[in-house]
Amino acid sequence: MNGDHRDLHLSLRRQRQMCIETDVSERTTLGSTTFDLLGVNPSIATSKTRVEFSSDTRGVVKILLYDITGRSVFEKNVMVVGPGIYNSLLDLSKLKNGVYFLKLRKNGRESSALPVLRIGTD
Repeated sequence: MNGDHRDLHLSLRRQRQMCIETDVSERTTLGSTTFDLLGVNPSIATSKTRVEFSSDTRGVVKILLYDITGRSVFEKNVMVVGPGIYNSLLDLSKLKNGVYFLKLRKNGRESSALPVLRIGTD
């Protein structure tokens, strides 16, 4: 690897190590493509949390949050420009305190749900 590619690779590896506080890794197969839900940091959040995922193809990954009744309460589209690890900051400040379940959707398929706890205020 040349210097620039090696630095980018090391930077991505460091980001992944710093961002993942949970041991959750979900691989969802979409025919010949996959995406992974790598983690949520922090999983207990006051107002913001970061979702980390990977995708081996470009396209749109939809981040979804559901309340405990299964009602959709939050939705965000993230454009994936190619294979790699991505993260997206979610603003939870408008949600009530409680337990929510996060899922990823791509090409009509969904990952398993990952719990996120919204507590306190800013």
